Amino acid sequence: MKKRRCRMLAVDLDGTVLTSHGELTPRTRRALARCRARGVEVVLCTARPPRSATPHWRRMKLTTPLIAYDGAMVVEPSTGEVLLNRTMPGILARKVLQEARRVHPEMVITFEIQDKWWTDELGASIITRTAKEGFKPDVVCDLDACVTRPVTKILISRSVETLDALERRLRRKLGKRLSVVRVEDYLLEMAAAGVSKAAGLKLVARRYGIKPSEVVAIGDGMNDIAMLKWAALGIAMGHAPDAVKRAADVVTASNDEEGVAKAIQTYVLRGT
Repeated sequence: MKKRRCRMLAVDLDGTVLTSHGELTPRTRRALARCRARGVEVVLCTARPPRSATPHWRRMKLTTPLIAYDGAMVVEPSTGEVLLNRTMPGILARKVLQEARRVHPEMVITFEIQDKWWTDELGASIITRTAKEGFKPDVVCDLDACVTRPVTKILISRSVETLDALERRLRRKLGKRLSVVRVEDYLLEMAAAGVSKAAGLKLVARRYGIKPSEVVAIGDGMNDIAMLKWAALGIAMGHAPDAVKRAADVVTASNDEEGVAKAIQTYVLRGT
């Protein structure tokens, strides 16, 4: 960060702040609290929807806007105010459905619409069998027929080989209209073109009068790469894929080794 004081710390949630068991350790909690005490604005940037991320935002005792859906939505959890909501037209979402089913007729497809989880009968049956207790879709319907409104995010799951083929197809046919991210081997996510955690973080930093040169970002996933590159100092978690590590400036320990707490001590607090 070239001797410039860190004024904002952006952190991913799953695989970064949280352990593999979904826990926020006392050490990480204390490190985040020390950042806030030093005047560093801590911003949570996650692929999760607001309804799922907000409890963690509260647990971390944050006051900054929440960047959800990989930057498609920015909200003020304390008031419910939506600062940004980037969506794709319903007609484009249905086009993604058509392309997905051309690759495989039984893709598991879910939509996120206005912080609600929509899926079809196939998706609901699989999700119900595999999801955590109490975690279920809000709306189950024929997506081709019922999705007419703007869509925030599309998530598609199937085998690695099937998603490889779908990703290539979507990038070739709809790449200029969609943001396509392979979050995991078995999960492909689509949002409106231009959506990224970096874009959401840029908006939040501007609200606080903070420059990119004053921002540190920490993440572990492919959807964190743009954010790591945008910040003055991008920090990859130790267990991150090689592509994420290459995009970062430095690498810290893994999430199960409290890598966020270690990175804060080394790269954030020493410069404040």
